[in-house]
Amino acid sequence: MNLLWVRNKLRMARKPTKEKRNIMGKKKLIISIAMIICFTSVSWNMKAQKLDLSNNWTYFFNSKVPGEITDQPSEKESPWVEKDSMLRKTGLVNFKRKIVIPSSLKKDWTNTGVAALYLGRVLQADETFFNGKLIGKTGSSDVQRVYIIPADFIKWDDENIIEMKVEHWGQKGGSTSAPYIAEAKPKNVFAIHSVNDEMIRKQSALNKNTTHKVEVTSASGKLLAGTVAAQFFNIQNVLLHQDEKKVDIKNGINTIPFEFKSSTSFLKIIYTLKIPAYSVEQSWIEVQGYEPVVYKQGFQKANYKVKPVFEPAAISNQKVEGWLGYRMFINLEKRLKKVDEFALLEGYINRPGKHPWIGEHVGKFLEAACNTYKNTGDEALKIQIDRTVQQLLAGQKKDGYLGTYTAENEWTSWDVWSHKYNLVGLLSYYELSGYEPALTGAKLIGDLLVKKFGTGEGQLDIVKAGAHVGMAATSVIDPLTDLYLFTGDKRYLGFFDYIINSYNQYNGPAIIRTLNATGRVDKTANAKAYEMLSNLVGIVKLYRITGDTALLNPIVKAWNDIDKNRLYITGTTSSFEHFQDDDILPATQKDNMGEGCVTTTWLQFNQALYNLTGEAKYMNEMEKTIYNHLLAAENPQTGCVSYYTAL
Repeated sequence: MNLLWVRNKLRMARKPTKEKRNIMGKKKLIISIAMIICFTSVSWNMKAQKLDLSNNWTYFFNSKVPGEITDQPSEKESPWVEKDSMLRKTGLVNFKRKIVIPSSLKKDWTNTGVAALYLGRVLQADETFFNGKLIGKTGSSDVQRVYIIPADFIKWDDENIIEMKVEHWGQKGGSTSAPYIAEAKPKNVFAIHSVNDEMIRKQSALNKNTTHKVEVTSASGKLLAGTVAAQFFNIQNVLLHQDEKKVDIKNGINTIPFEFKSSTSFLKIIYTLKIPAYSVEQSWIEVQGYEPVVYKQGFQKANYKVKPVFEPAAISNQKVEGWLGYRMFINLEKRLKKVDEFALLEGYINRPGKHPWIGEHVGKFLEAACNTYKNTGDEALKIQIDRTVQQLLAGQKKDGYLGTYTAENEWTSWDVWSHKYNLVGLLSYYELSGYEPALTGAKLIGDLLVKKFGTGEGQLDIVKAGAHVGMAATSVIDPLTDLYLFTGDKRYLGFFDYIINSYNQYNGPAIIRTLNATGRVDKTANAKAYEMLSNLVGIVKLYRITGDTALLNPIVKAWNDIDKNRLYITGTTSSFEHFQDDDILPATQKDNMGEGCVTTTWLQFNQALYNLTGEAKYMNEMEKTIYNHLLAAENPQTGCVSYYTAL
């Protein structure tokens, strides 16, 4: 990633990789940031041998409203203030700074001799340029930015310009440290990346593919001795073959081929680069193909205590025609079958992901695809599902971790949230196919969560592990109820108690207590609609498992409040993703009304309550939402779904 500029610059004949976007079509506010650094303000630290870039930035904000961009904004000066800079605002922003780099650094930087720009962490995505040339881009706020500055980009003893374009959405952004220019560390000078095309990743027969290539990119400007090793594993993670080559790594891209004819249709390859002179060791994982699966239904080992009043017909026995049927067909053909599988999986195979919650998308795809396959039996979709599950499981660590975060950032930000959706996807697939590795992967996740979170010594606080007063993390209660049903493991019952009790911690969202006291979702936690509804769906399912009637009252109060005071005429809720005050329902495009995820969880909440009670009012709301807001959000030509859908 740090050497992306080299790979794109030198791969002349190869079509550059398109920037991956949010899979669910989220609209993001683009913050274009340009930076100027005045030479007179540059401080030179001889001991640290770095150029401090803390002061004399210029910046401007374009707009807080998408599409409303100021053509000629006025620039303002500001220092780069850690954790409280101009970046800590939502909107469209530009940064610039000038810098003179002394040629004396050429003799002072004696380790790698390569210049790098250190930016710390920035919320969320950025593209950074040096003298008008791209030196790096990052999509995740969890990644420390270290961008190599090629020597031929630098004007030594003269003025250089650093520019940034930063993309930010949601809550206010920020930065973790003041930027500076210094000598690059060895780990940032080299990168390893496999060379593969889409068909090899997707095909199920690899017998004809005997040559496997890996690229090593170097910005050192030197010829260095090293080794590159390749290990080949089958779907059971059994080592099939290994090879190691001595190589001379030159500046730029080095391509190293390995010969191996696989007898399996699934293959995982781990490439490892070692540069002894710099004590560098880096790895890259590549996953190819899949093993076809013969489906047999997965069965539950536990049952609900509270029986449903209404049980829907099996999806496989339902036939939907007319307008709704056509739109479901569009969703299959234009959306599900065209999803970018590599973008769904890349953050799991080689961490970190491109942005903090990118891990949620693969589980959502699997749930939708499994349900659609049950209804249609579409063979091409089955292949996608089999391949996606197997390649996702290839990214699971031995302890059960299946997130998109690097080791030092595990269980922060949206990590539990991503595990939640992996549980959703894997259990949907297991129910459809009876594929035991999917259930095993789900159990490993569940066991790891039970081990990591709790009130015991050394355990983590689940409220602190997720956004929105912990509601993002505690919503894992929903798929964990399904995991309990499929495994019958009573340890999960104790974990449910822990989650419910965590609501009432000093730092918890107080979901049940507040709803019982006020009956208002807008007064509960921080009123974040999607995460709260996700918890409420889980509480309905937990009530059915335990029969605890104390869980029922807050559920009913929440539904009554949303239905009476916070529901748009089209059957969705929320503005700027939050529940608003009574009868405050702003409905223009700038109001970000009806987040797609809120629409979906509102439907899930109503379905859970209709199955539980059989009361027609819940079905009425589902019908209104589906035919009005849900279908309004789908583009019938492309199948894509809008993030917000104004009236």
